[in-house]
Amino acid sequence: MLLPKDRSVPRPTLYMLDGAGARNNTSGWMNKSLGDAPAFFEDENVNVVLLNGGQGSLYTDWDQVDPELGLNKWESFIAEELPPLIDAKLNTDGVNAIAGNSMGAQSAMVLAHRYPDLYSGAAAFSGCYSTSDPLGRLVVQTTVTSRSGDPANMWTDPSGPEWLSHDTVRNAEKLRGKKIYLSVATGLPGAHEAGSGDVRRLLLGGVIEVPPTCAPGFSRRDWTS
Repeated sequence: MLLPKDRSVPRPTLYMLDGAGARNNTSGWMNKSLGDAPAFFEDENVNVVLLNGGQGSLYTDWDQVDPELGLNKWESFIAEELPPLIDAKLNTDGVNAIAGNSMGAQSAMVLAHRYPDLYSGAAAFSGCYSTSDPLGRLVVQTTVTSRSGDPANMWTDPSGPEWLSHDTVRNAEKLRGKKIYLSVATGLPGAHEAGSGDVRRLLLGGVIEVPPTCAPGFSRRDWTS
């Protein structure tokens, strides 16, 4: 957790999620190359909660235990169990927002539309926001398998209700009135990818970055309050 210098009055809380490679011992947002959260929030009057772990999980509740990724009940933890503990410990003002990058971006938007009374805003960087159309489903499956997980253990039936209920494009109406910030590039290799031999980073990352791929039919207006 990153705490504001001035804690004389209750402050809002920002929850931050990692990408598919989320580590168990630290948040990627603490890394200077990703955002250097300690420096960025140094003078901000906000409590920042940085989640550790959740590799390849989409930060959701899985239907079954996965041999590689274990028992994932991240949605229950993040949206139901953790906020009351944070609010009590930090004496917050009850205002929450959520942010994430890549896998965490998708998960942040999913949690925002599935828990509209909990989050007043969301920020997402380079995420895919569809789960039920062919391309969105492929991105979800690739995210899970990239960490050796089995998508069949997550939401079981690809044509079932869980894939629809986690689709932010289909559930965008539930975000009405919230503060939303989306950031996405063109999908083409940039300065940090040039010369990289990481095929997964170049191909999967590039597909996710292309705006029409995972949010077909959405205009800038659709994502603003």
